Amino acid sequence: MEPSLPVGSTPRVTSARPAAGDVAVFARRSGELVTHRLVQRLWFPRFLGGARWIEAGDRAPGLPALIRESQILGRVDTPRRTRGPIERAFLTLGALGRALRARMV
Repeated sequence: MEPSLPVGSTPRVTSARPAAGDVAVFARRSGELVTHRLVQRLWFPRFLGGARWIEAGDRAPGLPALIRESQILGRVDTPRRTRGPIERAFLTLGALGRALRARMV
């Protein structure tokens, strides 16, 4: 999450409800803890597992991903940085495409 959080730093994590642009700590399905920025919240019906967030690192080379709202453990106390509409659209399409390929949605 550089440059927002230097490697090796100990961020302050709160239980506040996250919003788009916040940095959040969440658990991947493998149990690995990850700190990435939340790009946008997507609504899904409850029978499909409920709301999901698109997450992406500020400088992460990987694709954005969808995470369940229940995977979010807390919000990191850093300034919120929202992305522009074109970048959000690009990241949303990338995350949805990745999820469909993995059959997560």
